[in-house]
Amino acid sequence: MVNHCIKIGIKEDVTNMKRLCYLCYHELNKYDIISSYKLNAISQDAGILSNRKQSIKRGIKTKNPIVNHSFLTNCYRVKLNGYLLTIPFKVREPINIMLNDYTYDTLKSEPNLQVRSFNMTEQNLGVCISKKVDEIKTTNTVGIDRNLRNVTCRNENHVNFYKTNKLVNFKENTILARSGFKRDDKRKKGQFYKERQKRLANRTKQYLHKISKQIADK
Repeated sequence: MVNHCIKIGIKEDVTNMKRLCYLCYHELNKYDIISSYKLNAISQDAGILSNRKQSIKRGIKTKNPIVNHSFLTNCYRVKLNGYLLTIPFKVREPINIMLNDYTYDTLKSEPNLQVRSFNMTEQNLGVCISKKVDEIKTTNTVGIDRNLRNVTCRNENHVNFYKTNKLVNFKENTILARSGFKRDDKRKKGQFYKERQKRLANRTKQYLHKISKQIADK
């Protein structure tokens, strides 16, 4: 059903959920399944097409998306009855799935946990839960602006500015070091590239960690 909806969405150039429901819902009548699964399939399609549209806007080449793995998801009439997870199957004919002790204990660990939806594949069953939490009253606000060559941190009293242009230099030096490898040996070349990339990642992580620590301390 998701692939069917994707074809319709691409043909009509639509990513809006409401518009997709209007175009796709009646097209899914040939599938012998209750309507809640059709609505969730359209919702999945809207998310996939929206991501595709964002990639195209950024100039990223994309292929027409397709779902290759079987899955089932629903957020309607999903209930927890003791050790049983009740999911819809047909009208007034739900299916009960036995949960293991760990999942049951987790769901019953707090009284305000509620089962909202499930996602099922051929081997796994995932359960999405919601939890009511008390609102936290803030005492101060900090804004962080991250750019390519700097990070700016500001609160109500003062502004802190951190340079990150060294990160650009790290990458440029790595590219320069790679270009200096002239030996005609694919195995050695791969090892050399891997070492340079690992060194770049470690230096970048260390430098960002120092900046993050300074921001947290202040």
